Amino acid sequence: MSKLFDALEKIQQQEEADSPPEQSDSTAAAAQKKGYLPYLLAIIVLVILIAAGLQLPPFKEVLFHDRPTREQERPPISGGDQAAATVPRVGEPPAHASPRQQMEFYNKKGLALSRTGDFWSALYYFDKAAELGPQQPEPLLNMAILLSRLDLGFPAGRLFREAYELAPDNEHLRQAVQQAIAEQILPPDFPAPPAMPDVAGE
Repeated sequence: MSKLFDALEKIQQQEEADSPPEQSDSTAAAAQKKGYLPYLLAIIVLVILIAAGLQLPPFKEVLFHDRPTREQERPPISGGDQAAATVPRVGEPPAHASPRQQMEFYNKKGLALSRTGDFWSALYYFDKAAELGPQQPEPLLNMAILLSRLDLGFPAGRLFREAYELAPDNEHLRQAVQQAIAEQILPPDFPAPPAMPDVAGE
């Protein structure tokens, strides 16, 4: 019997000698983390390269370009080229400026922005100018022309009509209206008001 126990004990010792040493939980976790580390670093580097690549001018133009317009090179607005050239580079008019001066400042700022292709910022400044000069047709006309260039005919037509009511003899307005009629933004019978639907029984 003792020989049997001796044989079993030798077999057990042999198996223990052949098996690799067991790793602790912490060393196993560390080894597993080391396996993921190169993949994680590769992903981080790839994301950084893509982000940097999107900042290069060709990618920015393709991915984040302004909406193309029919005649982007043509100055869209009334006020002349000199007005846009003399726009102050500050964000707000002087504190002592009159409402009329503030209106002219914002209108010029909108002109300058529209010429750089920043149309939505230009609309913002034209709107501020229209609030400060509600009796002045230029900001309304500028907004109308810019909206028509962005193929937003309905709001452009409404603003053309408002500007026309303020200054029907304005030469810039006449030219802009003729252009809008040619581009079918305004009806050929402008400035006639849009026809109202017939009411039954009249």
